[in-house]
Amino acid sequence: MILYHYTQAVRDAAKNPTYRQYMLNALTVNNEAKTASLLALAQGDASFANFINAKLRQSISEKNVYPRGVEPGIEILMTIATWDVNTYLRNKIVYTPYSYDPVIYYMKKPGGGSENIAATVVIAQDVNDCDDVAGWRGDTELLVGETEATTSNDVIIFVGPGNPVDIGGLQVSSGTGEFIDIVQQGVQERAVARIAVSQFQVKNGYRYESSGKSEVRGWIVGFNPPGGTPFLQHNFMNFAEKIKKSEIEDSKNFTKSLALQVLAIAPISGWLTNNAFMGFYENDWYVANWNKKEVDAGCTSNNDVNVWLKMKYSHEWYYKDWCGLGSSILPSNGSTSAVSNSKSSFTLTRTE
Repeated sequence: MILYHYTQAVRDAAKNPTYRQYMLNALTVNNEAKTASLLALAQGDASFANFINAKLRQSISEKNVYPRGVEPGIEILMTIATWDVNTYLRNKIVYTPYSYDPVIYYMKKPGGGSENIAATVVIAQDVNDCDDVAGWRGDTELLVGETEATTSNDVIIFVGPGNPVDIGGLQVSSGTGEFIDIVQQGVQERAVARIAVSQFQVKNGYRYESSGKSEVRGWIVGFNPPGGTPFLQHNFMNFAEKIKKSEIEDSKNFTKSLALQVLAIAPISGWLTNNAFMGFYENDWYVANWNKKEVDAGCTSNNDVNVWLKMKYSHEWYYKDWCGLGSSILPSNGSTSAVSNSKSSFTLTRTE
């Protein structure tokens, strides 16, 4: 409901050539699209801040949804001309114990001529059964699917929850895609370890989407030396399985094999140490794939890493294993390794 108000403000801002360009400049630092905090954008330009505040106030006044009828004192705050609605709503985007910034982002940088086309602004929150997100092109309501969002040359701005950031000044996150390989200088030898998920289960009660199906992905991070700087971050290249809502409600066990290919330290035996950790999460295509998620590796403070995932909330994991347990999770050649917690279970099979 909070993102609804922000979407109304952003789509009105996109109709104003000055504010539209201000947002575009923040989102296209180079040829890759970026996320930008709406609160930080407001702090960077007083006129933009006043405009967004006025539009947020207007949306709250016109629609009897949150915070009206929920938070006490809103009607009084609405009468105060200096009320900073932007900061107020930002501080209410809480998924205990985490707090999130409202951010804007693209899936694809707009093409030439897009400045003459009404911007599409959508709410990057939940998709329907067809994997579409709801929004507006100008004043016309519409649905946007993944294909259009990733291929269209039009301006399609997503409004969604970002990570908590330092909002002391204009902050624009950077990144180059869904996953980034971090290579430490001096690492000479590499090898490929082929691993498959031979069984998996998402347990009842742990579903993070309202659409008809969920897509589960996996990722892995290695450290060299153990306990040191992360040198590698790589996704399970082919692991992306859609699971129906009813199958989660039934806690269904899947036995189909999902092939993985993991870049590892050479020699292969070096992979089976405590210097690796992995995680499985629900992939949300409508989340900025350059949205940075800070991960605590759980060993030492210098093991905190930034991973780049299509995940709406950075704490919504099905399974997560930090370094120090890598040797008990990753199977040796020709063997399997099962992992399980209250949310899910996975069995990994090593083929070489």
